Amino acid sequence: MRPYKPLANITDNQNKARPAFYKLRRAPTQEGSIIGPISASRGSFETDPQKTHLLWLLVRTTHPVRTMSKEVASTSGRRSAPTTSTALRDMQQPGQPGFETVVLAPRGIDISTATLSCHNAFQHFNTTPPDASAPRTTHYQAVAGLRNIPDTMWLAAGDPNTAKRIVANYALLHRDKYPPEEWAATAQEQLLKTAGLQPRTAEQAAMAPMRLLGQSFQPDRDGEPSALQQPVGGAASTRSSSGTREPAARPASLLKADLTLSVSYHLAAGRLGAASGLSASQLANYAPLRHRRACFPYLVAHITGCDSVTSLQRSRHLLAAAGAVELFGRSPTAATLYGLVLGGVRFEIWELAPKCVDEWRGSSSRKVANGVLDEEEDVGALMDWLNEIHRWGNTVHANACAQAIRVLCCSEDRSRRVEGGGRAE
Repeated sequence: MRPYKPLANITDNQNKARPAFYKLRRAPTQEGSIIGPISASRGSFETDPQKTHLLWLLVRTTHPVRTMSKEVASTSGRRSAPTTSTALRDMQQPGQPGFETVVLAPRGIDISTATLSCHNAFQHFNTTPPDASAPRTTHYQAVAGLRNIPDTMWLAAGDPNTAKRIVANYALLHRDKYPPEEWAATAQEQLLKTAGLQPRTAEQAAMAPMRLLGQSFQPDRDGEPSALQQPVGGAASTRSSSGTREPAARPASLLKADLTLSVSYHLAAGRLGAASGLSASQLANYAPLRHRRACFPYLVAHITGCDSVTSLQRSRHLLAAAGAVELFGRSPTAATLYGLVLGGVRFEIWELAPKCVDEWRGSSSRKVANGVLDEEEDVGALMDWLNEIHRWGNTVHANACAQAIRVLCCSEDRSRRVEGGGRAE
């Protein structure tokens, strides 16, 4: 089997070791030109034909990637071949034709093109649909573990007036060609709701999921875990000879790709702390916290005001890449994430999960629903999906994350007892 390439296989230190003509950085001459593979010497230019040829391979971005790799490989076997491939990956961004094949695929990140499954949100999560005569808020707040989530989080999927209002708003955005900021504001106001930074009660503040805007899922440039990126337990973690926990190397940086998403929903640190018996400061030793209160996202979304093929593909690329970074290192039971693409009046819902539970071999994205926001039936289905994802995230997903932390704590306690000469039970 071809070995999996970690996302952080190129570091800044490696970049410094590259030949200068691969960096393609601006170094102005006296005339203000840019020196790449062409160097100035005594007022004249000396050109290396091999370097010039490689430069043209880099700048001809419309040239097929496979052909470019073949041309580079056919050179005289010098170090330039793999470095050129690295430079090509550096140039690829989400939405570009080569991003999926050149950046994602070598790292084991797949976006499935399989046919959609014919089921709704309740069938997907194997839950009971709410009574048509009862408000959605009443239905979900009767579920154990959801009582302290404010009613502002739940969408009135059974109310036809709500669906009509959403359809009318999106039709107006589309007809009058509103800017992307208005599309994002409408989605955040009517579909991707929040409990607020200060919910009504202290218990709600501790338990309600946190909606964050504009979060980056780009790891450290050197691929090492940081405070926001340390893995939690599971197959990806390793231990030293002394038995203490060492975070596994992440599948980290996707080179120069910007992995900032419009909206993400995270578990409240208070919910995990209560379930695992840890204080917030103790939880920070095991869980990656954002803003001291949010951890383990269960739903990420990217919003654009355009439903073009390129725009939708860029959103899919962002979800797949950010999902892989986020899922790496999680316990297998907690390693699932949902993604939402909102592109113009179109929407898609994706399920992201690792390919293998025993070791990291990449992740796969599977589309489970899609539709349009100018049809009342589709809008109602989307609201059901979002409600059910919130239900799953704050029950099944939250319990799995808490259990992973408890297992990790118990394992470390046993290791400390062994080190101290005691007996592990």
